[in-house]
Amino acid sequence: MDARGRPGAPPADWEAAAAALVGQGGLVLVLGASDTGKTTLTRFLVERIRGAGLAVAWIDGDMGQATLGPPTTVTLACFPRGPGPPAPATQRVMRFVGATSPRGHMLPTVVGLARLAARARTLGADATIVDTTGLVNGPAALALKTAKCELLQPTACLALERAGELEELLQGLPAWVRPRIRRLAAAPFSRPRSWQTRRAYREARLRAYFQEARSLPLPASLIAHARPVGLPKPEEEAAAWTDLVVGLNDEGHDTLALGVVEAGSPGEGWLVVRTPLGSAEAVRAIVPGSLRWRVEHILDGGSR
Repeated sequence: MDARGRPGAPPADWEAAAAALVGQGGLVLVLGASDTGKTTLTRFLVERIRGAGLAVAWIDGDMGQATLGPPTTVTLACFPRGPGPPAPATQRVMRFVGATSPRGHMLPTVVGLARLAARARTLGADATIVDTTGLVNGPAALALKTAKCELLQPTACLALERAGELEELLQGLPAWVRPRIRRLAAAPFSRPRSWQTRRAYREARLRAYFQEARSLPLPASLIAHARPVGLPKPEEEAAAWTDLVVGLNDEGHDTLALGVVEAGSPGEGWLVVRTPLGSAEAVRAIVPGSLRWRVEHILDGGSR
């Protein structure tokens, strides 16, 4: 609610942050623990900027509770400037992280975000809003957020808090970042969600994404050589690859689509991947992740 107590209206400090962003543009990092309203704030800022007739980019950096793309990815949506009602996104670009958490996948996370931010600049965004994960506690959180700041060089960091829970994280960020931090009230209408609810959301998003998937044979020579520790090597038996979620990337390493390994023998030179991608023509790399998702869940709508 706002300062006048109207339920559902954005807080007054959100309105002030939006007005500042419309005036200065740049790149904004949205920080906050889980269930503080980061995505709600991001959507609010995007709509305010679009309403001002400016071009805006939304980067969804939460690969677990993904909004713009499927889980395991970070995704860019660009909205053009222009008069009249805000236009829909003209371009979406996806980068495969390989998991539903940045833990163990920090390098593809920060590299993916940096590449998406660069794409937003190329596409002429006046402002770019980066939604982030709820990982805010401990050394891993500080390392991740610091890397994001160093690579993205935000003009502002909007920190959503309920009771000062971000203090340690914010004080640990590089000195040049701290003057750019703007603390905002957490969304008053946001409610905590259980891990079961979060898992169900991920499952539903994956099922919806793979609803129109089909089997696509691919040469195993496309399997990327750089893969997280513990994943099977290409010469290992097919059983080690079955149900592995993979990214199907183009020559620029943008992700064309996700896939789930259905069958095949990498040692013999082939894989069959279930994917919504219609053709293998543009695929230049198969990037293994660390998430497994049974093909049967795609076919029968079940969940694991």
